[in-house]
Amino acid sequence: MSNLKVLRTYIKKNKNHDNSFWEVVGEATIRDYLTDFSAYDWDELISGLKYWPSDELIIIAVALTELHLEPNLTDTNALYGFIFTLVENSEADYLIQHLDILDDGRSKSTSLINQIRNRIGTLETYTSKIHNVHDYSYYYDLMNTLVKESQIQGNCT
Repeated sequence: MSNLKVLRTYIKKNKNHDNSFWEVVGEATIRDYLTDFSAYDWDELISGLKYWPSDELIIIAVALTELHLEPNLTDTNALYGFIFTLVENSEADYLIQHLDILDDGRSKSTSLINQIRNRIGTLETYTSKIHNVHDYSYYYDLMNTLVKESQIQGNCT
């Protein structure tokens, strides 16, 4: 069974467990699986994420916040941002609190940054109806900073 299938099977089997399970054992297990990924596995994961349900995407995203890989394998912080663009509003409302991991000194594509900025706008509209706990100006400023850093580093794709 491929590494991706093992990961996906684990998530599907356990996704209905409570937060205690994920905090104690689940997130570490996900990180262990991801640590074994090859470049091919990462490409396969990233290309397929748009077909994953939101409740499975958030499991990956939360595990990524503590994952430290060799920089040449994949930019897990950019992947976190990509997942942020894919999840439903309720999950994005949770994930936004960790968007500052994108500011890690590595260039991000302006396309991804613009997708994240658009997602922030959608989330801001959604949350204005139920609560106002996020400082959205901070996240917009963060995206502006990332665009400037990417332009300096020459990553304008």
